[in-house]
Amino acid sequence: MKKYSIIVLLIISSMFLTTQVSANAIKELVMKVHINEDGSVDITEERLQNMDEGTENYMIFNDRDMGEVEVTNFSVDGYEAVEDWDSDASLEEKAGKYGILDTSSGQELVFGIGEYGSDNEYTVHYTLENMVRNIDGGQSLFWNFDTFSSLPTGEFTMEITSDVPFEDVNYWGFGFIGDIELIDDTIYWDSSNMVREGNDVIVLLHFPEGTYTTSVEDDISIDEEREQALDGSIYEEYLEDQDSMPTWAIWLLSIGGGLGVILVGIITYFSVGVARYKKEKGHIESRSTIVSRNKDYEEEQAPDVEDYAGIIYFVKHLTYEAFDGLFQVYLMKWNDEGRLSIELEEGEGWFSTDETTVTIHDYEAAVEAYSTSIEQIGKAIKAKQYNGSYEALMWRFLIEMADSNGKIDNKTLREFSKKNAKQFEILVDYLNEYSLEYLEKNGYIELDKGKKYGFPVLITRPTEDGEALLNHIAQHKNYLSKRDEEVLNNPFDESELKEHLKWATLLGDSTKYNKILETYNKEEEYRQTYYPYYLYHHATLHTRNQITTGLGEGGMSSAMSSAASAASGGGGATGGGGGGGAGGGGGGGAR
Repeated sequence: MKKYSIIVLLIISSMFLTTQVSANAIKELVMKVHINEDGSVDITEERLQNMDEGTENYMIFNDRDMGEVEVTNFSVDGYEAVEDWDSDASLEEKAGKYGILDTSSGQELVFGIGEYGSDNEYTVHYTLENMVRNIDGGQSLFWNFDTFSSLPTGEFTMEITSDVPFEDVNYWGFGFIGDIELIDDTIYWDSSNMVREGNDVIVLLHFPEGTYTTSVEDDISIDEEREQALDGSIYEEYLEDQDSMPTWAIWLLSIGGGLGVILVGIITYFSVGVARYKKEKGHIESRSTIVSRNKDYEEEQAPDVEDYAGIIYFVKHLTYEAFDGLFQVYLMKWNDEGRLSIELEEGEGWFSTDETTVTIHDYEAAVEAYSTSIEQIGKAIKAKQYNGSYEALMWRFLIEMADSNGKIDNKTLREFSKKNAKQFEILVDYLNEYSLEYLEKNGYIELDKGKKYGFPVLITRPTEDGEALLNHIAQHKNYLSKRDEEVLNNPFDESELKEHLKWATLLGDSTKYNKILETYNKEEEYRQTYYPYYLYHHATLHTRNQITTGLGEGGMSSAMSSAASAASGGGGATGGGGGGGAGGGGGGGAR
């Protein structure tokens, strides 16, 4: 422990010694990004800067970073446009003026500093054309919005809005410690500490096909772009190494403010060292490595496993899906087995919502067979005295929700989940432990305990059968993701298609398949054939979403769930690393 403390002190000392204080700085920057229907983006930067040297501010757009994107409509509020910008002009000559400077590498948007002072305000406008691209499986906006990082920035906020409502959008932020979330059709991304040179401001947005009228095409799939972006990000590192990251590191990860840079340095040092140690010991390969190795292979048949929860460690490692997807899969399974049925009443009109009612069959017998309360179950899990299946736990929670007739409506789903969020959290936290025990018992992994920097490190070493199962899962996901329409249109029997839908849900494609089935359900020629499967999938998805909503209202959150949410494109914590493949990012500053 003493040795580790010395290392930490050296890191902190090094950071303070190498950090140079610049007189010029941005105190506050609000970047407003508006996506137009044609896929172009209007940007407004509202800056409050401290300036006491130099003559001009500049924003860099290098040709090599632009692709088909073009900068247009540059202006600065209250300033006069200058056709031929002279960088050698004086401070006074540049005051109140802006222009475009052509360089050997591309373009720079330039505007005068004006008078020196601690509260200089600048409102800068520009448009980026051709930002949204059509890619395989949807549309994408993937851009590094850094136009300023040579100026240390104390507070940074990005607000993303759109002509088209943000429905079914997945969103990620890369480059600095902060939080990104969607609130009332605006995506907000706030920094938790200073943004400076070396940070990125990368946003990745994925939309359904046809959301914007862009004609720009790119030869990459949604899954490939997401894999590329997440590779090396804090989400991937956290989710892959959460079993070995000590509590103090998780706690530090949640802290923002001025200590952010130091804390990231400490955690990065720790994570890199632990990752190397685990690799030497044969720990499971990274998600990106396994996915990349299998990207050209497809497997039509799902893995032959009896316990979905038992393999969830592998599933989560490859897809970031976990509890909520698993719950929906079990709802489908219980429906297949005749244990329950779900009635769906579709809402009509803009402001109406779908309503589902779950009916547990033979309810009294089910209550008698599963009489242990969820509180008792929670205590047994904490005391490591539970030895039943995970499916039985989920079934018991569902029984607890039902009324005396075995029925559960939307309101009950939400209210029960909200009220019992703490008990659900015990269930969610136990999932990883349960899966590791299952995989070890069935010969898919070997578990070993080591130490690094004085902290315990869990080594999860796949066996030959484990490697085969990981590859099989990755290849089956490829098949389901790339051939979704084919899967649904091919001649099929009922059990085969239902199995495909369960695995698509387990592997993170539930929303995608639901949209296809929803489209078929609206078309007369398909409705009769596909309505039973639309009902089967949509009703279970809607039920799942009611539980998730209730858990959120009940305050169920943790570092793990935040990282997992962010990694899957649902908002949450952001950090350094990742974002590979983004355009833009030329930076900027003052001189």
